[in-house]
Amino acid sequence: MQEQEIVSIIKKQREYFNSGVTRAYQHRVDCLNKLKEAFKRYEQELNAALMQDLGKSEFEAFLAETGFCQHEISETIKRLKVWMKPKRTWTSLLCQPGSSRIYHSPLGVNLIIAPYNYPVNLSFSPLIAAIAAGNTVVLKTSEMTPACSSVIQKMLEEHFDPHYIAYIPGEIAETTVLLQKKFDHIFFTGSPRVGSIVMAKEEKNLTPVTLELGGKS
Repeated sequence: MQEQEIVSIIKKQREYFNSGVTRAYQHRVDCLNKLKEAFKRYEQELNAALMQDLGKSEFEAFLAETGFCQHEISETIKRLKVWMKPKRTWTSLLCQPGSSRIYHSPLGVNLIIAPYNYPVNLSFSPLIAAIAAGNTVVLKTSEMTPACSSVIQKMLEEHFDPHYIAYIPGEIAETTVLLQKKFDHIFFTGSPRVGSIVMAKEEKNLTPVTLELGGKS
């Protein structure tokens, strides 16, 4: 994918986020249900892709990847309304008389960079969280799992507009371009070596980064 296309996707996602559409509870739930339906439709294709790319059996695929994500979607839908409610908290004496609440607000345009070893789980688990939080998402999977990447791309492009959730195909060149752009949160899973590169590139923008490196968050 060309750099101009990536820039255009990010720009349109920021415009869509700024419209406020993603903040609504119903929008979040509808999109989570849409993702749940996509899993039901593509579960067998995902299982076959996981076998092709990584040699994972159907049982292992369900336990650690597809089934895990479907359960996470269901739990998120069930708890989302409570998570979104403002929470009362202690008020300083300096602010009396008064009351204080914590409001949970989405950050904006999120970037997810998934690894090769759990391509479904670590693509969709952070995606589920980003949808639930009211963000837009750009997702980049590993070039080392071509079969899984192909199915994931079909799932997302069939069920979501790219101005909301966009899949970026490609290899290291596309990842390099993505890390040069401004995002509001980045979720990266991979090696400590690459994780340090991600952190170094984003510190100039003060971008919040979630790193899962070598199996540890």
